[in-house]
Amino acid sequence: MKKKVIKNKNIIMFLLFVEFVVLCLLVYTYVNGSGDKNISMKGLLSQTKNLKEDSQISTKYINNRLYGVVSPFLKSFIKHEQLVYLCNSKKIDADIINNKTPVPQITKTPEKEKMKYYLFSLGYNSYNTECYIDSDISVSTGIKDNTDRNLIVKKGGELTFGSLRLVNDYVEDPIDIKKILNTPLIIKPQKADKPNILIYHTHTSEGYCLTEEDKLNNVNTSSDTEINVVKPGNIITQILNSKYGINTLHDVTVHDKGYNHNIAYDLSKKTISDILKDNDTIKLSIDIHRDGANIGNKKFGPIVTYNNKDYAQIMFVIGSDYDINNANPNWEENFKLAMLLNEKLQEKVPGISKGISMRRDPYNENVAEKGLLIEIGFNGNLVSEVSATAEILGEVIGEIFSYNQ
Repeated sequence: MKKKVIKNKNIIMFLLFVEFVVLCLLVYTYVNGSGDKNISMKGLLSQTKNLKEDSQISTKYINNRLYGVVSPFLKSFIKHEQLVYLCNSKKIDADIINNKTPVPQITKTPEKEKMKYYLFSLGYNSYNTECYIDSDISVSTGIKDNTDRNLIVKKGGELTFGSLRLVNDYVEDPIDIKKILNTPLIIKPQKADKPNILIYHTHTSEGYCLTEEDKLNNVNTSSDTEINVVKPGNIITQILNSKYGINTLHDVTVHDKGYNHNIAYDLSKKTISDILKDNDTIKLSIDIHRDGANIGNKKFGPIVTYNNKDYAQIMFVIGSDYDINNANPNWEENFKLAMLLNEKLQEKVPGISKGISMRRDPYNENVAEKGLLIEIGFNGNLVSEVSATAEILGEVIGEIFSYNQ
C-alpha cells in the first residue's frame, strides 16, 4: 500500500512538473513571442478584440498558436507566419495553408495613345509645319513665330503668305492666323477595323468635261459618276484604303437632283449625321465639289502643268462660326488642317492650290470632329486633269493621317 502511494505521488509530481513547464512556455510566448518575426500571444490576444465578428477564425488561430508552442510537429505543419496571415486576412486561403506565396494581382496601366502633333513655324514670307508623334501633349503652343508681321485678314481682304492665299469676302470679324495656330493641330490614331474618314458630295451632280469639245456646251451636271465629282471621290477613297490603310467611306448619295443647291446642304447634313451615328470613329468628313465659271461661251478650266502633267486646281472653303443657328466650334481646327494640306500639296505640285476661302456658313463642316469642303477644278476641267489632282490630294491626306511612316 505504501509503494502504491509513492507511485501515485511520483505521477502527480511529474504532471505538475509538465504543467509548470507548459505554463512557463506560455508565459514566455505571451510576453515575447517565439521569434523576431512572430507576434507574441499578448499581441495576438489584443488583436482578437477586433475579431469578435469572426470568432471562428480567431479561435482557430489561437488554438493553433497554443499547439504550435508545445508541439514542434504542429509548428512545422502550420507556420506561425501563416497563422498571422490567416488571422489578419480573416479568411482561409488554400494557398497559404499549402505554403504557397500569394501571387499579387497587378493591374497594368494602359499605355497612353500616341498622337500626331503638327506645329506651324511662321517666317516673314512663308510658313512650314513640323510633325511630332507623342503620347503626351508635350507642346503648349502650336506656333513658332519668327516674325512680327501682321497676319490678319479683314472682310474684303486677301493675304498671300508663302504658298498660302487667304481670301475673306464674307466674314465680318478679322481672321487672325497667329491666334488660330496658337495650339497644335492634333491628328488622332486611326482605327484600322473601323471607318475613320468620310467622303461625300452635297452637289453630287456637278460635272466635268471628257473632251475639249465639251467645254463649249451648256451642260454642267451629270449623273455619270465617271464624269462628275464622284470620280475624284472614288480615287481618293481607293488611295486611302489600299495604300495607307485608312478605313474610308465614300457616300455617293445624290443630294442636288431637282433641288435648290442650298436645300442640298440640308439633305447632305442628314446623310452624314446618320452615317456618323453608326460610325462614331469617323473624325474627318470631306465634301468634294467643283467650282464653276464661264469665259464667254466656254467653260473655265484652269490647269497647272508640272513634270509634263496637267492638274486641276484646288480650293479649300472654310466655314466659320458666325451663324447663330448653326454654330461651328471646329472651324479653327479645320482652318489649320486646310493650311497643312495646302502646304503639302504645294510642295508636290507648285500652284495646285488656290488657297483658302473663308465663309460665314459652316457648310456642314461642324458635323464631324473635323470637316472640309474642297473644290477640285472647274466645270471646264477635263476628267483627266481632275483625276491627276485627286491622286495628289489622296496622297497628301494619307501622309497626314497615317501613322505608318
